[in-house]
Amino acid sequence: MYQALTSKCDKAETSMEVAMSGFNKQQARKVDYPSHTSKGFLFRLSTSRYAFPIMFLVIILVMIPIISFMVQNGLHAKYTSNNTGSNSPSTQAPFAITVTSKQTPIASTELDKMVRQTLDSITQYGWDTANQGVHINWYRNNPYAQQNPYHDGQNDLRDYEVMVWYEARHPGDTSQQAAIARLLPTVKAEWGRSTLPKGWIYFLFQRLAQYSGNTVYWTNAMENWAAAVYKGIDPAMGVPHGPVNDSTAANAPTCPDGYRVDQNLENGLALIDAGKRFSNQAWMQAGAREVSSIMQQAFVSKYHLFARIVCQGTIWNWEAKPGDYGQEIDALLKAGVYTNNQAYLSVAKQMLDEVANPATGLRDLKNGGIYYKFLLDTGSVDASRKEMRQFAVLQALHEANAIFHNRYASFEADMIRAVKSSFFAPPVAGWMAELNPNWSLYKGKENWISVEASGMAMEAIQTVLSQ
Repeated sequence: MYQALTSKCDKAETSMEVAMSGFNKQQARKVDYPSHTSKGFLFRLSTSRYAFPIMFLVIILVMIPIISFMVQNGLHAKYTSNNTGSNSPSTQAPFAITVTSKQTPIASTELDKMVRQTLDSITQYGWDTANQGVHINWYRNNPYAQQNPYHDGQNDLRDYEVMVWYEARHPGDTSQQAAIARLLPTVKAEWGRSTLPKGWIYFLFQRLAQYSGNTVYWTNAMENWAAAVYKGIDPAMGVPHGPVNDSTAANAPTCPDGYRVDQNLENGLALIDAGKRFSNQAWMQAGAREVSSIMQQAFVSKYHLFARIVCQGTIWNWEAKPGDYGQEIDALLKAGVYTNNQAYLSVAKQMLDEVANPATGLRDLKNGGIYYKFLLDTGSVDASRKEMRQFAVLQALHEANAIFHNRYASFEADMIRAVKSSFFAPPVAGWMAELNPNWSLYKGKENWISVEASGMAMEAIQTVLSQ
């Protein structure tokens, strides 16, 4: 689709170049040959009885490729904009973050109901009065108690996002207004000038600019975020680096000097997007270099996936988890589409082909969904459980199907079944952080709703229902 679109653009440019070339040559002849006066060729043509037919033919020949391009662009790669009318990058609304296919969004009352039930459950059980935000999780059998008593502002941001997205999809529905108003001051305080270098945050800001009704505020947040992330890059290495923990587990090993691959790959792709969006060539160049450096150091070409951590220039953690590569693919698709970078789209396609292929063993063909992790050094799959962060892959699949002509239609349908199978219905609704392969409670006891997992599942569902 994008090659065809590019071809149409090239043809339109060629037509204009030919027209301009002819115009310039005519101007040159006027300069070189002053004898061309008002009674030259143009005068004779204007007085000819063929003047009107010729002019009409010229107009038709010029307009046909332009109209054809506009129609095909509208059908196959439509972007929407909430332009505020200003030419300033700080006040200009971002384009929609993904292309829309010419097919209508999937109509699913069941999926939509799951989103509404989960949002209502978060509102009822998830409010953290002490921090004026949302809890990390809560038990299903005792929803006013938390398994993790701490606060993570990333959950506030994602909860706000899915609420305003739901509200935008349901004009006239006021069910989320009170919860949005309650959470918004905290979200603005935590995220209005965020410098947290995680690329998915930038793309989430894009959705807030699109759906929140406050385009200027969140577009400025995108620009401020990009400026801060750009400053954090080591110009000598092309990536930011420092001590990195292997995981969040207690006593996890620490790399003395390295970087998380997924976060920094997404940072680089976000900088490329921001560089074009805000007319900042330095951001684009730094982002492109960061992506290139990470491709060289962390992309395992045998399996077409990225490792998780690079330490002192070499791969240190070889894990590939669905939540990580789902967000990596999503960022590659977004930046690839927005900047028309076929190389990034190709990498995203390679990654999805690898995950989609039943022969790799990453997918559970019996119960649906994707297993816990893939170890890229040994080629083995850890099938002991499933993380619900895997629904980042569903979001990427739906976007990829709009780009690659439904190449992954059956895989997307399987992931939709998985998001339904892993859902826990009211009275305490939502998704858990991890489950057994058959979607039962992991270890028979992890019985708590996760806001992170629920938020990522609802992002995926609303992507499927929106575009």
